[in-house]
Amino acid sequence: MNKLFKALITLVLAFSIIGFISPSADASSFREVKTVNSQSGVSVYEQATKSSKNLGQLSSGTLVTQYSTANGWAYVESQTLKGYVDVKFLSTPKHTIKIASSKSGLVVKATPSRSAKTVANLKYSMIVKDYGPVGGDWSFVQYGNVTGYVATSFIGNAATKTAYVNSGSGAVARNIASPSGASVGTIANGTKVTVYTTLAGWSFVKAGNIEGYVAANFLSAKAPVKPQVTGGLLPIHNKEYEYSLSYDNESDSQFFQLNKISNSRVLISADDETLYEYRVMNNTMNITLVDEYTFAIPLPLSEGKTWSGSIGGVPVSYKVEYIDGSAETDNMEFSNVVKVTFKDKTNELYGELHLAPGYGVVWLEMNEEMQIILEDVF
Repeated sequence: MNKLFKALITLVLAFSIIGFISPSADASSFREVKTVNSQSGVSVYEQATKSSKNLGQLSSGTLVTQYSTANGWAYVESQTLKGYVDVKFLSTPKHTIKIASSKSGLVVKATPSRSAKTVANLKYSMIVKDYGPVGGDWSFVQYGNVTGYVATSFIGNAATKTAYVNSGSGAVARNIASPSGASVGTIANGTKVTVYTTLAGWSFVKAGNIEGYVAANFLSAKAPVKPQVTGGLLPIHNKEYEYSLSYDNESDSQFFQLNKISNSRVLISADDETLYEYRVMNNTMNITLVDEYTFAIPLPLSEGKTWSGSIGGVPVSYKVEYIDGSAETDNMEFSNVVKVTFKDKTNELYGELHLAPGYGVVWLEMNEEMQIILEDVF
């Protein structure tokens, strides 16, 4: 049996026993508002170590702007202090979404005083996150990377409306009304959103836990009709399939034969080795890799569809990313490609399947360690 093929089987069996560890990063690409959650307050240090100079104390409930985090330390700024604090003494405070309601705009100050330094001038109808009053008709707010104090009477509740994301690739939400803003998440096509304001081609929306500005032309008043894939994904073209098999920095090409058992069952195999078995039963397409574990894909498929399943005994969640994509190899081009992603709760097992009508799986990737790519058919 092919050495690389044996490695694939070993990998399959391993999924039911151990997880794969993937690196993770704890970093922010934009500033965040935090509050001191320690009843006794928290010390601010000149450097990210307790052996450095103690600059002072922040009391419980103090709002701060967090610029970055690393190794358990956060670099923050308050009205009076700027330095490093232990990140475990910070938490995310609640906020409300408010609109700049003054026709003259909204002046953001560094401290709650009219004589304080002006941090920014926001336009009428811009949206801010309001973290609450701090006394004297002042509120602490955030717009993108701008944080500061505004006159409470100059912000109010927005008149909202409902809209739907109408973009095949979804809509990227940003922290400011600009393409240069930091991404705060992508809202899937067809998702219902609450619109708080629209200005200069940008709409501030909320969908679940995502709040931010999206391109207004990616929204529609009515929910888009989602196209569906009801079948046709079984391999039926030609007789011989060449796959590139890659695992753990080793790669090889291998030829397999298409063996149509019935209209609902197809094998891709060579001698005693079965790479894929496709079987459609009860509106579910089961794709089994090397006789060991199965991807169960319920039909019909539509963009954004999600479901739960398991791989080698590991519970995973599936999602259809798109159903009308394209893919190509050195010798092949595929259209109307369906991309399905999967991952477990800890993100230790993850990957994606790309399926093309008439060819089945044209690309399978797992944990960035294994790839199976359909290179050619004969």
